[in-house]
Amino acid sequence: MTIQNLIEFLILAETKSIAKAAERLYVSPQGLSYSISKLEKELCVPLFNRTSRGMELNKYGQAIIVDAKQAVFSVELISQHISNCLKKDKKQVDIGVVNTLNIAFAPIIFQYYSEHCSNDVHYFIEEHHGQRLNEELLAERLDIGFTFDCYPNANIEFIPLHLEEWALLVNKEHPVAKMEFVTFEDLKGIKLALPNQYYRDFNYIMNTCKSRNIELEVMLAFNSGDSSVMSFLIQNLGAMFCATYIAREFIKNPLLTAVPIRETLRPYYSCIAFKKGIIWPDYINDLADYFINISKTWTL
Repeated sequence: MTIQNLIEFLILAETKSIAKAAERLYVSPQGLSYSISKLEKELCVPLFNRTSRGMELNKYGQAIIVDAKQAVFSVELISQHISNCLKKDKKQVDIGVVNTLNIAFAPIIFQYYSEHCSNDVHYFIEEHHGQRLNEELLAERLDIGFTFDCYPNANIEFIPLHLEEWALLVNKEHPVAKMEFVTFEDLKGIKLALPNQYYRDFNYIMNTCKSRNIELEVMLAFNSGDSSVMSFLIQNLGAMFCATYIAREFIKNPLLTAVPIRETLRPYYSCIAFKKGIIWPDYINDLADYFINISKTWTL
């Protein structure tokens, strides 16, 4: 009996279908049937009842399913511990960044790496949604995360970096560029680019405006790294409603500027995140300190 046999048993118990389980396992149905039959012969009992509803666990299968799950979990845990040890030996840093924050933070990580890191430290960056990033930190598949404080978790420590508010990003030739700040009333008649509907900011902005009877003229829905929105702004076709962490990146273009939005909108902190109780090696501490210091220079 192998761990793979137990994994096959568990997936078949979950799907109740040889075909579906085989698809999940990337094996042929015939191969999976043979493997399950071999496991049953080794245990000297059948584990499933073959019924019109599919493969149903019988009393023997039900008797071992908890032990099978624990055995698979234990082996996965062993593999994770070995992987963590190898990472430390190789000085590998696995960094997670919330999807929308990647446009602003990935360049800073690359800058830090090019200026401060020796060749024996290797950095890997992954994008995740907020809750998924927390899960990866808790499983210790990530060493450090860059996220927002709107994804709290009792077992995750958050170090605030910067209070992210809201701004209107415009071409410096746009009439709004001369304003000290804008309100929702000022947005009437302005062609807008907004984050696309898959980002939580989109629904928040639209629902807030709807509650105040403000009808926005949305011309473009963009991803945070979408080149089309840069073209939209440079050609002075309209304005972009965004959080300040996005605005900071875009105003590096000398043709663009950001005007604060003065409304009672929900702000949130960009943060460093890590699993509570984790002790970082010096090279991860140095990266965290770099972000903390550079965030103090952000004026927007």
